Amino acid sequence: MKQVNPIFLLVGKFLLIFTVVAVGLYYAGFNKAYTYILGNSVKAVYDDKKYGKSGLTDVLLPGEDNNKTDELRIFLLDTEEIARIKQARAAGQQTGAFRPQLIQVNIWDHAGLFLVFFIALVIASATNWKRALITLGIGLLILHVFFVWKTGLRVYFEFYHQGIGGVEPGSFWKGITGFLHNFFKLLNANLFIVIILWLLLAFRIDDFQKFAQKLFPSE
Repeated sequence: MKQVNPIFLLVGKFLLIFTVVAVGLYYAGFNKAYTYILGNSVKAVYDDKKYGKSGLTDVLLPGEDNNKTDELRIFLLDTEEIARIKQARAAGQQTGAFRPQLIQVNIWDHAGLFLVFFIALVIASATNWKRALITLGIGLLILHVFFVWKTGLRVYFEFYHQGIGGVEPGSFWKGITGFLHNFFKLLNANLFIVIILWLLLAFRIDDFQKFAQKLFPSE
């Protein structure tokens, strides 16, 4: 009986594990739980953070005022504009509704699926379970920090490219934030980061040769 090609076996294991973990975590409420975990990290770093002359962020978790959704909401405020509107209203002048720039982050799409992708990769390729567990711990922590940073990058991008709060970006920073924002906005770029992290953490140098021999056995 002909043996199953190791590549097909690995891909099959990965797809099965990815599906089981993704569906299991989603229906277990992991998406909502991680919204609070990542949301609190983003809030700790970026809430009430000042940008430019009068730019200010307001990070809201689900259930907080002005956020009745299941998503993380980040308001980009111009404090000088808010002060002018308040003064005008106090003087009895009619003003239009104040609508600050809003960033809504669906944590499952932004981070959760990529965490599941990493978990499935590590489990499917595991040959040493102790190392696999260490890889999962370190890798998930690094990815968590990456997603916090990526959220902050989106905030920087909106402030710099829209000039909110009197932010006047130089052409260099405008180009850098624009390039990074568009790069990480691509699905393939996020998967690339996950795959690189998997390769760096899950394997030692001599493991690559063993792994290659397993996938492409000599006749």
